[in-house]
Amino acid sequence: MFNIRIPMWREKNKGIMYNVLIVEANTLTRQALQNMILKDGNFSVVASVGDGEDIFQICRDEKIDLLFLGAILTGRSSVQVVEEMKTIAPALKIYIVAAVRNDPFMKEFLKLKVEEYLILPLTFSKIKEILISHKRKQNYLFEESLVQGIFNLLEQKDYCGIDQTVSAITAQIMAVQDGRHREKMLAIAKGLQDRLEMTCNKVIDFEELFPVKGGFSDNEVYWKFWLTDIIDFTFQKIAVAKCEVLEKVFRMVDEEIDKPLKLEYISLNCNISEGYLNKKVRELMGVSTMDYVQRHKLREAKKRIAFSSMKFSDIAYELGYNESSYFSKVFKKYEGVTPLQFKRIVRS
Repeated sequence: MFNIRIPMWREKNKGIMYNVLIVEANTLTRQALQNMILKDGNFSVVASVGDGEDIFQICRDEKIDLLFLGAILTGRSSVQVVEEMKTIAPALKIYIVAAVRNDPFMKEFLKLKVEEYLILPLTFSKIKEILISHKRKQNYLFEESLVQGIFNLLEQKDYCGIDQTVSAITAQIMAVQDGRHREKMLAIAKGLQDRLEMTCNKVIDFEELFPVKGGFSDNEVYWKFWLTDIIDFTFQKIAVAKCEVLEKVFRMVDEEIDKPLKLEYISLNCNISEGYLNKKVRELMGVSTMDYVQRHKLREAKKRIAFSSMKFSDIAYELGYNESSYFSKVFKKYEGVTPLQFKRIVRS
């Protein structure tokens, strides 16, 4: 089963935390910089020291995201510190703090590609700008990694892995209490849309196809269904790009979800042999045709269980199951829980 990979991050009171190391000989500058950084709840100052003697060990013990380094240190050269840091922690963002712009080492720092050369006195607005920029870049990388995870799933043709992947993504996003759940989910959808457009060479508008309802920003169950629908749609479009006849099959499943769909019926109405249909669906989706149909029906069933007061028997009949007991049996087989257990889970 596909395991989604995400970048390392840590959750504290206000969401994703980034670790900062301050190395500056001047005590007042060091303290002022620390105070400004700590005003942003997503940043933690791991250490604030006056020279560069211990910082390599600190970076080995902790994942440091940003380093504010004084241009002039006691005991060792800041240029050498930057050179070594680039080897130890290539992803570390380094900001040089200098008293004057024409520091003799300025050219050396710039050659080493530090993030920025900051001139004293530092202002809160400047530090805030740096921190916000860092968060935006990291959020983008975080969301891009999730989009890549979804496309890995698509490339592996692992339709069965959708639920696990979606659960992993929504759990990661909802765990961070930063008020950006909707924004992050939309960013993931946009990244997926861009890649799908390139793959299919067609303009696709997820915003129009999958509009977000108001009042659900913090509802993890809602976002699971929303993202699952988008990934299912993406699977369909990629499959159709490789086998056009499947477009009619997918449309039939969507439009006739309330019927007891059988392989013979789908094959006959889509003018495709049962063998070829099963072969292409399995080849492009990783499941049999009827397995795809059952998962599609159960996804609709779960939505109704989660967001309506319908009886299970009514849901079963609406989705083409002739007997409520058979519906419950199929539900338990695919979901690992009964419809009642699922209802208790999503409404707890």
